[in-house]
Amino acid sequence: AEAAALIDALPDEDLARRLDAVVDLAGAEIYLDRFEDAGRHAERVLRVGRATGQDQLFPGVNATLGVAWCMSGRLADAAELLDAAIEAGRLSGNSQALAWALFCRAFVALPAGDIQVGIAAAEESLELAQAGGQSVIAVRSAAVLAILRLTAGERTPATGTMTESGTDPFEALPHVWKSYFHELMTRYWLANGDVDAAARSAADARSSATAAGLKLPMAMARRAAAAVALAGGDAQTAVDEALSSADLAEAVGAPVEAGLARLVAGRALAHLGERERAVELLEQATAELDRRAAARYRDEGRRELRRLGERIHRRTRPGDLGQTGVATLTERELEIARLIVARKTNGEIAGDLFLSIKTVETHIRNMFRKLDASSRVEIARAVEKADKALADLPRH
Repeated sequence: AEAAALIDALPDEDLARRLDAVVDLAGAEIYLDRFEDAGRHAERVLRVGRATGQDQLFPGVNATLGVAWCMSGRLADAAELLDAAIEAGRLSGNSQALAWALFCRAFVALPAGDIQVGIAAAEESLELAQAGGQSVIAVRSAAVLAILRLTAGERTPATGTMTESGTDPFEALPHVWKSYFHELMTRYWLANGDVDAAARSAADARSSATAAGLKLPMAMARRAAAAVALAGGDAQTAVDEALSSADLAEAVGAPVEAGLARLVAGRALAHLGERERAVELLEQATAELDRRAAARYRDEGRRELRRLGERIHRRTRPGDLGQTGVATLTERELEIARLIVARKTNGEIAGDLFLSIKTVETHIRNMFRKLDASSRVEIARAVEKADKALADLPRH
């Protein structure tokens, strides 16, 4: 907090001389449940670094920002940013930065439901990390890879370390990360029908969370305990633990993790026969997960609602393909289109949105097709016309 106050008070021209301090601060904030602050500081590094020609000196800050956005519920933004970081890592030949960016991309792909993308990223990250002796990255990539492969339909662990009894495959990690991965492994073992192994993972998550002394690790531990309790038939304990987990996650601005906890609570309430309350909680969680682009977990919520006889109402956004013109644009495409209206160049748009120029160009090509436009001027005119039509609608 003291470092953040000092850094926030510095003008950009002074900060430019010690951007490494802001990189370290953002990295520390990721480990301390301060995701909004981490994102804000990482964005400042990128902005000041780009303005002063230092944007290639701190490649790891993209991964920090990606994780911060992911934990804050900005999954789509995080995926785009990390795709650009992977591209930059390949071009630079920095294998450590590339391995880290690939791990973070897999990390984001899991809740977003981009399973094959995640598997490919995690496999490459693991291979690079092992070849470069980066054990901390390797163990994280291996853990995410195991969960991604399970989600893809495999029923065997991704690595031998996942089945070794009496050892902690995450020993090299700080406790804040241990609790996260032990919670993932709790779900892994429950999906494989091994409740005893799941209970051990949940206990490890609680031990790590207690040692970390932070809210989000404890949220993970309580969610793991809730899942194990529900599998063991203790639905009331599952409700209590899951709702506590949701409150803790929400307190630090981690909406996807809170939504996941509410899914567990909703399932437990259904087991208790409290259908109305279960439906209310599941609908709340599913809507939030949908809004955050957490497609995999949103679909879990929808399946639970269907089991309870509820009809699912799907959103048409991003981009309503049943419409024409500007209404077909995704939220990101519309954001870029408005920057085109503001006469921003592709490079300026990429800088403002922390994307690669290649990603911006891809979005613009998509807009050309959707709007039947042949130039940036035509895109701008279409957006201005749509905005004017909206402004002219009668107010009630």
